[in-house]
Amino acid sequence: IRPRLLISESSHPRSTIDKLLKYDKIINTLESATILEDLLIKVSELIDDDLSGPFNVVNEGFITPSEIATIWGHKHEVITKDELDELTKGKARRVSTLLGSKRTALLPEIHLRLGMIRATWFIDRDKEFIY
Repeated sequence: IRPRLLISESSHPRSTIDKLLKYDKIINTLESATILEDLLIKVSELIDDDLSGPFNVVNEGFITPSEIATIWGHKHEVITKDELDELTKGKARRVSTLLGSKRTALLPEIHLRLGMIRATWFIDRDKEFIY
């Protein structure tokens, strides 16, 4: 199972959304993305159907990290991938991926799902997470 830009419905320090909300500068490059809770349902279906092999599992459509931050109302500076690469020189380089339909399981549309998640996001922010 190969998810991309993994996003969860719940706030957590290791969550993509929580991380984005900490940055002052965010990239504006289209990405495939996967909502964790949608992924879990699809994995169960793949197991029930006895399918095997590599699967790219992403929500339909594309979105940018900057767009996600904007949906959450986070003020930030939009930067290009080249600018980000310059800022993170010497560290792991960021990979942007747009996945096609070959061996790809498409989940519900990403913008629709993010709207649903955003509507309930702050309800769970005060829960304590233990890792």
